[in-house]
Amino acid sequence: MRERAPAAAGAGWMLIGDAASLIDPFSGEGISNAMHSAMLAAECAARTLREGTVLEGGLRRYEEQVWQELGTEFDTAYRLQRLARHRRLLRFIFARATRPGCATLFQR
Repeated sequence: MRERAPAAAGAGWMLIGDAASLIDPFSGEGISNAMHSAMLAAECAARTLREGTVLEGGLRRYEEQVWQELGTEFDTAYRLQRLARHRRLLRFIFARATRPGCATLFQR
């Protein structure tokens, strides 16, 4: 469901945060994704340097791990973004959600 982002890694390079298009499409938030992707990039860089696979595609594992860990979140955000384009439906949902007693449905 995710819009295909540009490549986040290749032979000898990795992109993190905004440069890797890790901005939440619904909220615009990106700092936590940038920090998380930086940690993943550092781990991957250390591993590929030890293995000697930096230029042989070893950094691609970083991209795979980013989308494995953040992909579901982005898919949900893209769905919410598309839903927000349907104003009548959104008004209907918010009208129902603000009814008395509805808030208890969203509590744990």
